This record gives sequence, C-alpha cells and structure tokens, in this order.
Amino acid sequence: MKNSISSSNFSKIYSDSKAVSCNKILFKIHLNTDLENPLLGFSINRRLGKANKRVLFKRRCRNLFNHRFIKNKKKIAMIIMPKSINLEWNVIRKSFDLLEKELYRD
Repeated sequence: MKNSISSSNFSKIYSDSKAVSCNKILFKIHLNTDLENPLLGFSINRRLGKANKRVLFKRRCRNLFNHRFIKNKKKIAMIIMPKSINLEWNVIRKSFDLLEKELYRD
C-alpha cells in the first residue's frame, strides 16, 4: 500500500508524534512537510477483538483517511490506536471530525 507507514519509519513516527485522543481513538500525528504523500499506520492489539472486527475498523479508518487527507493532499503521517474496535461508523467519523478541528484550527 503506497500510503502505509513502513516498519522502519513506524517507530520514528510513533516516538516523534503528537497524541490526540478523540472519543475512543488515539491518533499519533506527525505533521511533516517533507512527506510526498500522507501516511497511515495502525497499532491494534489482538485482545481488542476478532480479526474480522479489526479489519472492518481499519477499512473504515482508511476510507476516512483517504477522503480527508489524501484527496486534500495534506502532509501528515498518522498512527491510529483504538481503545475499542466495536465502534459505529458515526463514532469513527466524528473522531476524524474532531481530529481535523484540532489540527487545522487556523
């Protein structure tokens, strides 16, 4: 995936990022103007739920990330760390809304 964070960059972005908590999702954000395109990574523990639930959560997050950051060509690297994966579509969408308001308050 061209917008995925490589394993070599994951720990660097994880340690150098700003944490923003919205609803039950923790976003680790690294705003960097040197990026050619937005990057997305996940840190989801197995104990949060079955594989199909984890995949559904990631698919929903990728969709929102594509529409809000990739299509708008924002220079951002993001790691998503949910506290729960049993979240409705509206809760995930509202978390992304709050995140955008937090990041781009200009």
